[in-house]
Amino acid sequence: MLLDVLAAVSVLMVGLLGLGFVGEWWVLVTHSFNYAPSTYRAVQFGVDRGRVTALWSYGSHLPPRKNHFSSLHEIRIWPPHAPDRRRSLWEFEARRLYVTAISEVFVLRCPIWCSIVLFLIPPILWVRKRRKKRGIARGFAVENVMPGVDVVTRR
Repeated sequence: MLLDVLAAVSVLMVGLLGLGFVGEWWVLVTHSFNYAPSTYRAVQFGVDRGRVTALWSYGSHLPPRKNHFSSLHEIRIWPPHAPDRRRSLWEFEARRLYVTAISEVFVLRCPIWCSIVLFLIPPILWVRKRRKKRGIARGFAVENVMPGVDVVTRR
């Protein structure tokens, strides 16, 4: 049952990642902590013009806030735009950015096809499991159409 759910989620993710070739979408999740200097952690994930981008950031902000989670999403599919060839084929990036003295961002970017390959593994395993469960016969039955000639029947 877990493989069924994982395969369904993977197919959904492949569709959303495919959206990144003509549009863009972003999801941002933020978690704030209430410490002496109030700190936060944020994860931003999105696709745009043939590339997947993931940003992990953390830092401090001066006004103290209560512990809380927040999320934000944005989807733009109109007007559609063509993917950038360089971004969608071979442009990779992984680096740390120091935005200010009290905050830091780690950026990971790769072509969409790299992520799609990973999300295709569970559906392939699901199809393979279903084929084995069903007991699909390999080959076909051969019948003797000429009298006196022996033919072996396979199933």
